[in-house]
Amino acid sequence: MDIISTLHKMNWTELYIERKNSLPSWTANNKIYHSKMLALSENTDISFNFMDNTFEKFDNSIMVDNTIYAKRLHQLRKKYSFLRLMYGGGADSKLILDTAKKENIFIDEIVTIATWHTNNADKEELNRAQEHTDEYIRLFPKCEAYTLQLTLEDWKKYHADTKMFLSHDGYTEYNDRPKSHSFLYLHSKFSAGMWAPHKRGLNHCDIVGNMAPSVLIYKDKPYWYVIDEFIGHHLSPFVEYFYTTADMPEVQLYQARRYYQIMLQKNIVNTDNISAELLFELKKATGRDINQSYKKDFINATHNKNTKDLLTINDKELWKLVFNNAKFLQNNAKKMSLQIDCPAITTTGIFSKLISLYDNEHITMTQDIFKETFINKKENIKFKEFEQYEKVWKRYIN
Repeated sequence: MDIISTLHKMNWTELYIERKNSLPSWTANNKIYHSKMLALSENTDISFNFMDNTFEKFDNSIMVDNTIYAKRLHQLRKKYSFLRLMYGGGADSKLILDTAKKENIFIDEIVTIATWHTNNADKEELNRAQEHTDEYIRLFPKCEAYTLQLTLEDWKKYHADTKMFLSHDGYTEYNDRPKSHSFLYLHSKFSAGMWAPHKRGLNHCDIVGNMAPSVLIYKDKPYWYVIDEFIGHHLSPFVEYFYTTADMPEVQLYQARRYYQIMLQKNIVNTDNISAELLFELKKATGRDINQSYKKDFINATHNKNTKDLLTINDKELWKLVFNNAKFLQNNAKKMSLQIDCPAITTTGIFSKLISLYDNEHITMTQDIFKETFINKKENIKFKEFEQYEKVWKRYIN
């Protein structure tokens, strides 16, 4: 690691300490980690820290409506001198951008991440992202937009060794795409640009649209919750979760209540493990734009982006690095409580508290609650790409 990267890493740790009460993390051996994989490699007895103190103090009996998105974005604009929106073109981030246009809120920078080759699985989504970004810039010409085009060398650096691989912040599953925020800030060629607002003395954040709450109904009572697997690669000292935040719990409360209304109509007891069509209805109920192009992209690409990307990368060196890391996880699956279902390697999800939608009750997920509420049947989508990937996987792993 060069001197600049070392200094950034030191600063990174200090910045996390400053935001310890507003970001998720894991604890193992009384030490806080921001990579679940790294925590599990130290000790399987870990806990998930999800801003519980803030949510437990919040009054869930209040009324809230769809103006909450505007209030949240105004809150961020007031809190930070520089707003960066991490924009993928999907329904979650589009709702944020649409809110900015409607409310005449200036976003300083819009960043989209593209994988390295032209036939990547994100192509349609990235094209939509470009269109949406262009529309916004016509309204706000001072907004700057960038596409971070990852290369084969980025992929190789991302998988360079097991220590690097495990350290990527937010890691809850085997994710081979080099898109983690910690990689972009600390190790990639985009590092200078990512740090630029901070180096200029600006108080900045990276707005992300993931980690919306889930809802379950237990004994005729609805609760919202988050599973740590939802964090994905979106974790850094600069990240601001737009929808699930201790700064404005009303946002996730509004979404959860909208979910609940659809759940009653469709007679479902939780919002996980449901069909794509039901998921679209839930998202639409919260104000997201669920059009036909989004549906097509979600069903045909979202579930197997990693697979498609890797299959179109004809580079033996990269494959060797990827599967060296995969083999490490396979060999340590029992020690780290990993679930291996080729081609996926995931950690066992840890639940936040279950938080009532209409009063201030908070309960802990138990085996009994899980058995009673996680009974939805998820549609089985089989992709031919997985079969191809499986053959390559077995050649390297077995």
